[in-house]
Amino acid sequence: MISVSGLVKRFEGRDVRRTAVTGLDFEIPAGKLFTVLGPSGCGKTTTLRMLAGLERPTAGRITIGGATVYDGAGGTFVPANRRPIGMVFQSYAIWPHMTVIENVAFPLSVGADRVPRARAHARAAEMLALVGLDDVAQRSATALSGGQQQRVALARALIREPKVLLLDEPLSNLDAQLRERMRAEIRAVQQQLGITAVYVTHDQSEALAISDLIMLMDKGAIVETGVPQEIYRRPRSEFTANFIGVANAFDGTVSGVEDGALVVATPHGLVRVPPAAGIAPGDSVRVFVRPENFTLSRRRHTPDDWEATVRYGIYQGDCWDYTVEVGGAEIRVRVHKEKAGLTHGDVVHLQLDGAEAVIMRVRDGNVVPSMPPPALEHSLS
Repeated sequence: MISVSGLVKRFEGRDVRRTAVTGLDFEIPAGKLFTVLGPSGCGKTTTLRMLAGLERPTAGRITIGGATVYDGAGGTFVPANRRPIGMVFQSYAIWPHMTVIENVAFPLSVGADRVPRARAHARAAEMLALVGLDDVAQRSATALSGGQQQRVALARALIREPKVLLLDEPLSNLDAQLRERMRAEIRAVQQQLGITAVYVTHDQSEALAISDLIMLMDKGAIVETGVPQEIYRRPRSEFTANFIGVANAFDGTVSGVEDGALVVATPHGLVRVPPAAGIAPGDSVRVFVRPENFTLSRRRHTPDDWEATVRYGIYQGDCWDYTVEVGGAEIRVRVHKEKAGLTHGDVVHLQLDGAEAVIMRVRDGNVVPSMPPPALEHSLS
């Protein structure tokens, strides 16, 4: 397990003093894939580099597998080459003068614990078989495709049998189709080995697809941490709701309680949502609804339906993404079936699945994050 407490990183120079990471506290269970997600400049790569020993923190404590690798108070700092980690970078870092197998074997041929060439190449052959590249072992590494070169980098990171695998935006340089295939391969290797992995990305769909646990960061701090399904379906902050996927947001006032649900009056109509801690009738709130939690039809089904006008639709292959207008506001709706004939200007009716909506209180014009759910350990075991 990885444990991080009070982790801070400040960059200081003659004319600049910037805090990149401020007071991070988190734990990563052994054998899980933990994704650090966030926009550019949020501190996620700096956090990974501190775990790796490539960046010295300003304060805090890091332990890996029970061993302290950094303790600001005690002065402990274990350098990168003595930490039980392997790392895959955004750039492939492939040596052009070496063959594929020489690239993979290289970590075993340097340092005080280097091994004989034959043994290093035997281990490298095992790693190449693991990532499906055993048939190109003798080729020049630079003759491979981008996806193959990244698999070479993955094999090289694993050759020393590290306790932890760190991956910094490893798929950013690949095209969309190859990224999807490679993330599945990385996940398969991680699960096969049972290795603890920390994966940094700015891509929300990538994080949802590959992770056991997601830690969302913004401006050097943790916004929230959760399993992918919960962080998508039940975000606890406005930032999370908007950064992870698409969220339609509606302001309103809680007008009452019916059959255990909060009734929210919005400018577009009533919404019935599950109860939330600290929210009561009379409170100002914001309701977040994912596009797939609307149903779209040509006729009215219930008195609570919202009448809307179609602005445009985008065909996504397995679904249609429609933008409709309700009372001057645009709403995104995802429909997982054919809706032939819907065009600009058509009048339709929306039914909202309130059970899947998320409600947060608004105070002084600001959205107040909701209370965190119970501990996640049972979800990760």
